[in-house]
Amino acid sequence: MNTSLRGRRNARRAAFAGVAAVAVFALAASPAMADPSASPSGGASGSASPGASGPSVPPGSKTFTIGIPGDIDSLNPYSGFLSVSYELYGDVYDLLEGWSQKDYSPVPGLASSWTHSADGLTWTFKIRSGVTWSDGQPLTADDVAYTFNRAINDEAANAQYYNYVKNVKSVDAPDATTAVFHLSAEDPIMTQLWVPVLPKHIWEAVSAKDSGTFPNDAMVGSGPFQLVKRDPGQSIVLKSNKKYWGGAPKIDYLVYRVYKDEDAMLQALRKGEIDAVDEISASGYISLKGAPNVTRIDATGTSFDELGFNTGAATVDNKPVGNGSPAARDPNFRRAVAYAIDLKSLGDKVLQGYGQTGGSIIPPAYTNWAYSPGDGAYTYDAAKAGQMLDAAGYTKGPDGNRIDPQTHKELNLRFGAPNDDPRYKSDVAYISGWLQEVGIKTTTQLVAEDKLTDLIGNGEVDMFVWGWGVEPDPSFQLSTMTCDQRDTGTPSAPTAGWSDSFYCNAGYDALFKQQGQTLDPTARATIVKQMQQQLYTDAPYIVLYYANNLEAYRSDKWTGIQLQPEKGGNAFFQMGTYTYRSVDVKTKAVLASDSGGGLGLGAWIGIVAAVVIVFGAGGFFLVRRRATADERE
Repeated sequence: MNTSLRGRRNARRAAFAGVAAVAVFALAASPAMADPSASPSGGASGSASPGASGPSVPPGSKTFTIGIPGDIDSLNPYSGFLSVSYELYGDVYDLLEGWSQKDYSPVPGLASSWTHSADGLTWTFKIRSGVTWSDGQPLTADDVAYTFNRAINDEAANAQYYNYVKNVKSVDAPDATTAVFHLSAEDPIMTQLWVPVLPKHIWEAVSAKDSGTFPNDAMVGSGPFQLVKRDPGQSIVLKSNKKYWGGAPKIDYLVYRVYKDEDAMLQALRKGEIDAVDEISASGYISLKGAPNVTRIDATGTSFDELGFNTGAATVDNKPVGNGSPAARDPNFRRAVAYAIDLKSLGDKVLQGYGQTGGSIIPPAYTNWAYSPGDGAYTYDAAKAGQMLDAAGYTKGPDGNRIDPQTHKELNLRFGAPNDDPRYKSDVAYISGWLQEVGIKTTTQLVAEDKLTDLIGNGEVDMFVWGWGVEPDPSFQLSTMTCDQRDTGTPSAPTAGWSDSFYCNAGYDALFKQQGQTLDPTARATIVKQMQQQLYTDAPYIVLYYANNLEAYRSDKWTGIQLQPEKGGNAFFQMGTYTYRSVDVKTKAVLASDSGGGLGLGAWIGIVAAVVIVFGAGGFFLVRRRATADERE
């Protein structure tokens, strides 16, 4: 079954169907891979070759190496779903607009400016002149028109970027520096179009049936970096685009090194074998306190972990899929569960103080859009949860377990979660215990992410823990709860959309359409918060927490590290490339003292973490998008 994504968000998870919900999980790495004789890598003068599969960086090059907990899933922006994949796309490709370093507000990108008609139905973008693709061909507005028209008409491209072109009828290029978008309805997303602009001369040779499987090994782009080499499960090597229209990066090479094991990654940072780490656990972050020459960054999170319910797996034409429990479809049951879970205690135990208690699906970091339930919040009250279950007909049997009033059988909910992420495992263990206290029996299913995707998409799980990474504009995240993002296939051959809860409410959909055609930010924010209030009341998700994004880097070697947003923001995996374009060697002495070990084999003990985006049994394919919470999206 085809899938969706899970949030272009955490490297751990990105998005469900239609975008990318990203979740990152580790595979086992053999200690035998470590090479004690290998010289330290990375730093300022990375040059080395860790074996036949390792990349090679010229001696004396300024190479910034960042350790990551999982590999990309695809070089193809029409099929990638993981957050780390979108990080790569942002390095190699340009967007029409970007997000400011200060506060995520829209700023010019490949488009130097834009205007729209009084009715909001015609948008005109002025495209920068003199920009070239990495193969030397000129980039023009014709490439922009081609990219967006393909996103409208190509099935694979539309599935990936639907949220950004849902109201765009067509795009034309009257001249080399002008792209005109014709809309069927106003849409505020036009100032935050997260659609990589692709070279027409490359992609027009790729048929519609091949667009989702095209390997895209060359990655011809116009961004600040160009792909040199990818070793799956090991590394991605990029070189600086010295002719980049926004100013050449100060480094020569950017390397992402994949680690399966966080301890190995942190040890490599301590030794100076790598220069930075992203998305580390709270315990890993704490372990770096006082480490010589290491600066830690505790960034406000823009992702969330949730307890999701199978509210009724079904196709978009309301044909049931799978065999989900009736209890999970009952909002009264879900609300009782919300009172049974001690969210504050969960966050304290799992995040160790590095995050916030959950609430709504838009993280509080996005102050303009976030909703707070206030006095109406679900607060931990096991007695109240029990009373609500009794009132809804879920009475206890002789052994103290609840009976389903519809089936008249003892409840035993199938509770799924990814099996390679300690945080998810902790979530499940605590939640299962709290539910048992009120008589709700569960059977835990800790499985690989592709398998979990399969179970969810086929309606064969009742509850699950996972997460999303949320982008600055709320539209995509809100769209994952619409009726149209349920299954677009048939009960026997499911094709998942972005929705993993299968939530469907006509009133919510009407509000989603309304916010998507409201250009006034204040008026739109009111609608967006009303939508979140409805979700909070219906509880298809119980948002568990917003984990901070924890990072660190070698401050003895590097300067120019930038934060986004400027107050409490990330240094890496940004909505842009602020750090990667500004980071530079601190002093020439660092270069001289570095052993030139580049990418030493001893640093290659990390093996790719398995991520969400895999075709599961039965062909079902789902993912999660990156946010910034141990990625999950």
